[in-house]
Amino acid sequence: SESCDWKPFLERGDIIVWRREHADLPGMWEYKMYGSFDDVTADEFLSVQLDMSEFRLSWDKSTAQCNVLDKDPDTGNVVYYWEVNWPRFFSNRDYCCYREHSVDPVTGTMLVSSRSTEHTKCPSKRKVWRVQDYKSVMTIRPHTTSDKPGLEFSITGFENPGVQLPEAIITWVAIRGMPEFMMNLREACIKLRRDQKLQSVKVVTSSHVKEEEASKQSYQDTLQSGMKQTPIYA
Repeated sequence: SESCDWKPFLERGDIIVWRREHADLPGMWEYKMYGSFDDVTADEFLSVQLDMSEFRLSWDKSTAQCNVLDKDPDTGNVVYYWEVNWPRFFSNRDYCCYREHSVDPVTGTMLVSSRSTEHTKCPSKRKVWRVQDYKSVMTIRPHTTSDKPGLEFSITGFENPGVQLPEAIITWVAIRGMPEFMMNLREACIKLRRDQKLQSVKVVTSSHVKEEEASKQSYQDTLQSGMKQTPIYA
């Protein structure tokens, strides 16, 4: 059966990856990954996964550049450009993709899907290999609610690199592109939460200091005013 075609490929911490040979493209592989994190919320996970700002480059070292080219204001679906670093002697790979995401209001399950597309703002570049056939589907399920730590996720994906690659390179790409990426994403979620809490503390502290300063100034003004109005006897 189709489900039995998947073979265990690798395991890293809380993440397991299977793969199977593509039915129509011998030597090409489809991948399926499952993971469970108990220290990250589904909201954080989705937010960092969708992020294409400079923050992405701070934790995702495999990405050379990424940016949103077009966005549907009603759905939030986007067309994005993504360039991925490859080892020395290989050209970087880049992608032009359409991405959509949704959240089931009943179960809280989140869905993110991406696929190759074409766009006028995304022409092919010299010295970078354009991946024309790419697709991935990710589901994220909170253990309880999306704002509480604990989630599980699964991803099914395929890309045709356009050339036959050595098995060692295929394995390297798979490891970096799946479990390693997800572990880094997890750390990014935790760092973002920590930074937001720190910023919150700074705002509260700053506000408290300003209130204290204002209170002191008000007391001094009142004191000086009272001294001017009260006769002083020597």
